[in-house]
Amino acid sequence: MKSSAILFVFYLSLSTLCAQIIPSTRISNWDETGYGDSIPEPVNIIDVMNFGAIGDGIADDYTAVSAAISSLNGGQGVVYFPPGTYKIGTGLNLPDSIVLRGASSDSSHLKFDLQGVVGNCINITGTAVSGFDTIVAAFRGTSIISVLDPSPYQEGMYLELLEDTGSWDTQPVSWADNSVGQIVKIIQITPSGVGGAIETQSPIRADYGGSGWGTNARIRILNPAREVGIECLSISRDDSVHAGVCFNIYFNYAVHCWIRGVESSKSIGSHVEIDASSRITLTGNYFHDAYEYDGVSTHGYGITLFNHTGECRVENNIMKHLRHSFSFQAGANGNVNAYNYSIEPNRSEIPADAGADISMHGHYPFANLFEGNIVQNIQIDQTWGPSGPYNTFFRNRAEL
Repeated sequence: MKSSAILFVFYLSLSTLCAQIIPSTRISNWDETGYGDSIPEPVNIIDVMNFGAIGDGIADDYTAVSAAISSLNGGQGVVYFPPGTYKIGTGLNLPDSIVLRGASSDSSHLKFDLQGVVGNCINITGTAVSGFDTIVAAFRGTSIISVLDPSPYQEGMYLELLEDTGSWDTQPVSWADNSVGQIVKIIQITPSGVGGAIETQSPIRADYGGSGWGTNARIRILNPAREVGIECLSISRDDSVHAGVCFNIYFNYAVHCWIRGVESSKSIGSHVEIDASSRITLTGNYFHDAYEYDGVSTHGYGITLFNHTGECRVENNIMKHLRHSFSFQAGANGNVNAYNYSIEPNRSEIPADAGADISMHGHYPFANLFEGNIVQNIQIDQTWGPSGPYNTFFRNRAEL
């Protein structure tokens, strides 16, 4: 009986140690990530062939594709690419509510040849529409930004919240200034006698003002790109540009967008760069191979979340032969990277397979969840100074 009791106590202790419960103090609201509700299915479908596209991989179909996009006149709709290879000689700028859709990723191919011009294949970009206003404070775990003057703000607006870099920044560089920040949506404004309170849709994930991580906390109004999707086609960059920053797909100040069922087979910089954006879903994609793997200007990267990007969901993707399949940098926060599969990491340095499939390079990415991924290497380094707190790795497998 005594030995049985000892075994029971040992088993109970072991079960407690292996329970894999994330402490509540570390948890962000990771349920509220990605596009959100069901991704829309527009009824208006425009065939690029009806606008003069050839789809033979030789003729430049940019004019036809651009005309098809313009024909929707700002309305919601699908620009459809039947099976074929579409050479595109100029980068595409997608307006709100446009969906690029192919028949399938193995039959509808977009081949971008920009003839050595520095630029991205596809851009989904919004704007910042005002200067900054100093705030009183905003604190982690609340949904309130205290302001001196609430009059410029309205429900439904998006804001960029940020502050000057704190003493944590041991590797300052201009492109990562003000890394700590968040993209938020206003759901309510409450004026008061000495200012007001802006209530945000999502909780604040850092401390701003007061005893925050930096100084000069402030906000500005955004006019983000919205409701843009890319589906069921393949993308590649056919011309290589060593100098300059070039992505296959670039989101900047974008919200509620998605990429699904896409193969991106060759890139210069990141296959997908998401910058100062929120609620982007990337699911069911296959990204692989690059021209170079030295890491300069994100050479050899797969998906990069950068500069205050938050509440994005990257899940169920396959990545192959990349330097960093998933890179979180410059204050990316509150994102979920889950149930992805990454193989054959590759970098220019020896040993080549020591590239990190999951990488955090510093400049304070924080409060991100990495769950259930099967990768080769996970690396958190201080190339650009420290990463921030509350990053959580839960039930991942690193095979190398």
